[in-house]
Amino acid sequence: MDSVKTKIIVGVCSLTLLVDYFEPLSRGNKYGIDTNGVFLASGGTAGYCAVGIPDDSLYSPYYIQAVLNSKYVEWIASLRGEIFRGGFIARGTKVLKDMPIRKINFNNEDEKKLHDKIALQQKKLIELGDMYLHAKDDKRKSIVLQRKLNHELDIQNENLRILYDISELKEKQLPIISELYAAD
Repeated sequence: MDSVKTKIIVGVCSLTLLVDYFEPLSRGNKYGIDTNGVFLASGGTAGYCAVGIPDDSLYSPYYIQAVLNSKYVEWIASLRGEIFRGGFIARGTKVLKDMPIRKINFNNEDEKKLHDKIALQQKKLIELGDMYLHAKDDKRKSIVLQRKLNHELDIQNENLRILYDISELKEKQLPIISELYAAD
């Protein structure tokens, strides 16, 4: 992995029950982007693993991060990953290698635009998330930022629904992960 500078770091055993965008990797979004070449090691169902993105890839790491963090792909991870007490789901390399990342035909202008829109929206969510974390002690600012984040997250969820061609009816039929694997 040393030839790959950009990678997505995955918390191998992550609690899926909490959906809050700002929880640490072990409790919320489980896929963080590293552009600094951080070295990490992992094994089994503990620690972290990495998804390398070749420097010459047409796919934005932010696109891949958004897709992996989506409720559609998370549902697949919950079906394939090993469930531990308390609602933790292992998502190591065994699970990651079969995740349904929607392939993009970069020669198709509409598909490329959707890819770029999702990547840009993901960057926006990260920036807002950073702003929110820095404003956590200022109740007024944090409430405004939380509302903006929720709005932008709704936009991203709609982008992902379009990407996977999931109707609103089909989406309502997807089980809620926290109800399937409630912590005791």
